[in-house]
Amino acid sequence: MLSITTGVPQGSILGPLLFIIYITDFAQASKMFNFLIYADDTTLSSTLNVFSDNTHDRNLESLINEELDKINDWLKINKLSLNVEKKMIFQKKKKNTEILNLKIDNINIDQVKEFNFLGVIIDTNLNWKNHAEQISKACSKKIGILNKLKHILPLDIKKDIL
Repeated sequence: MLSITTGVPQGSILGPLLFIIYITDFAQASKMFNFLIYADDTTLSSTLNVFSDNTHDRNLESLINEELDKINDWLKINKLSLNVEKKMIFQKKKKNTEILNLKIDNINIDQVKEFNFLGVIIDTNLNWKNHAEQISKACSKKIGILNKLKHILPLDIKKDIL
């Protein structure tokens, strides 16, 4: 078994502060991406126009991949890893955007139609239908449980629930 040589005990008071100090220059890794960091969840965002304006006769896909490599290099230098899961391109409903083959560490980043971003389901057209369905299912489940318990629970607990 390998011993841990870096890190902070989980749940420690200093953990969040040290993490913020540790990644404070992360956003400097790329000038083309915006970084949204919430706890240890990081989202990169940009517009294709930012990259298109800087192509100078270069391939858009290769330019984006170069920026992703810069971010990956920063992570490696700082002994962090990236969970390469998905990319999403937001677009107008009728507009077809070319499929970009984006990679980090030679691992393809799959393009998805929707993903869960901090508890909110977002799709490529910014349609809220799937998120509303998820909320509806969760509420329906809870209402069903409460309905079954209404004959079992004492009146004071039922008042607290409502």
